[in-house]
Formats: sequence, C-alpha cells, structure tokens
Amino acid sequence: MKEIRYLFVIIGIVVLSGCSVFDAATPFSIKASYLRGANSAPKKSIKSSNRHKSGSSSVLYTAQRMISKRVCVRGSCWDYIDAIYKRAGYDRRRRAIIFKSKKRGPYASVDLLRSGDWIYFINRSFHNSEHSSIFVKWINKKRKIARCISYKGQGKRQPARYKNYYLGKVYHIMRPK
Repeated sequence: MKEIRYLFVIIGIVVLSGCSVFDAATPFSIKASYLRGANSAPKKSIKSSNRHKSGSSSVLYTAQRMISKRVCVRGSCWDYIDAIYKRAGYDRRRRAIIFKSKKRGPYASVDLLRSGDWIYFINRSFHNSEHSSIFVKWINKKRKIARCISYKGQGKRQPARYKNYYLGKVYHIMRPK
C-alpha cells in the first residue's frame, strides 16, 4: 500500500514540476473568447513591435522563423527562449533586466511589458508553476490577458506556439539592450 502511495506522489511531482501548458482555458476568470485562436500567429505582432527597439522585432522575427520551421530545442521553456534570444544575436551580455523580483512577488506592472520581452511568470493555466515566455501583445490589458510565444519543454518534441496567458504575476522581465 505504501508503494502505491509513493508512486502517486512521484507521478504528482513529475506532472507538477514542468513548464508545460494545457490548451484548455483555465478555471479562473479567463473567458474562452480570449483564448480562441491562441495557437495561431498574430497578424501584426512583428510589425507592431517596430514601435520599440529593433532588438525586439529581431527577437520576434527569429521566434516566428523557428516556429514556422518547427524547431525543437532539447530542454525547458527557458532553454527555448534562450535559444531564440541567442539566434537573434542577444546573448546574456546583450540583455537588459527591466524588472526582477521573486516568484511570490511583488509583481511587475503591465505597463512595463513590450513586444519581444522575455518574461518569467506564474502560469495559472498549469498548476501555478513558473513559466518563461516571450510577450507579443495584449489581448485584453485590463484583464491582463496577453499573447505570448510559448514552449512546452518537458522533453516533448513539439515546436513553440502562440498562446494566450494571464500575466498578473510577472516576476522577471528582460529585453534586448
């Protein structure tokens, strides 16, 4: 009986420890209408990023190319976003930390986010785990729903995708210098 209990504990840890996301809407206040089309590429995301630094558009362009070529990276969501930034020409020395906190907060203001930012946030749609992603644009800024470039990781051989997330708990923001 103890072996079965330990087996369930191990399975629970494996499931909860990852960076994966479900495609279904979260049980919280995010309406399904905000999540429709969440996996499709935004029509104006790369063009609209030109309002900011050219580094942001380079990051988004590189990410879009990797998604369209179905590039997979061994590792987690963090490893994939790191690969995007490196391929866009922004190694660790060429990244600016805009906001840095702890997982439990305080959290960043939504006004700090720009297209192409690398964000760490608490992912409500997957067991309140931490997740790395690239911010693309706001779907509903008031409700803190945004389109992001996301990678499942966890050893799954799936390319990154566009997905909508609740970004009320962003605790780290980086962008190209």
